[in-house]
Amino acid sequence: MDSGSGVRNQTSEVYIPAKETTGPIYSPSHVVELGSYDALPNILRDPNFDPRTSSFSIGSLDPAVLRSLSDAEFGRVQLEFLRSGLDYNVKATAGGPFVLVLSESFDDRWVAMTNGQVITNHFVVNGYANGWLLEHGGTYNITISYVANNQYEMVLAASFVSGLVLVCAFGVIEGIRARRARRSFRLSNKRNAGLPPLP
Repeated sequence: MDSGSGVRNQTSEVYIPAKETTGPIYSPSHVVELGSYDALPNILRDPNFDPRTSSFSIGSLDPAVLRSLSDAEFGRVQLEFLRSGLDYNVKATAGGPFVLVLSESFDDRWVAMTNGQVITNHFVVNGYANGWLLEHGGTYNITISYVANNQYEMVLAASFVSGLVLVCAFGVIEGIRARRARRSFRLSNKRNAGLPPLP
């Protein structure tokens, strides 16, 4: 790792250590659930609320998720991520439960997966961002994808293949026409071979 920039290069891949709330991926030390936006000014004025290490959710949590958050003692989480288009590959190591935050506008089409399983505890954080609760500590390789982006890429691939098929079909049709024209020209030359030249 390059100690000056905090970035590690591996054949055009750049892993960036996530630091509190300085990037698009981070893990807050705790999440406060607010009943409504009316409580927001109070929490922001609270000296114990540090926006660099804390996050809030407003009425978007499932009761089971809320219980998990209120019972959880969030520890230090070590995060690194690699961005590839709109997808993020995250390496997370945590001693206990933690919340992973993606600072992109909340959308159900943002999907986080680990070990082929979708992380289902997805909720709104800080009034706009995506949050996922991972209920157990450990080392995780998490992929966060925007599903609509994958559909867009499939449409682009289908368009490319369709265009390629059309170009190939056009080439085949032109080849058949050229062959027929040559054959017709040869037959006409053979028929006219015994005739006297035109005046």
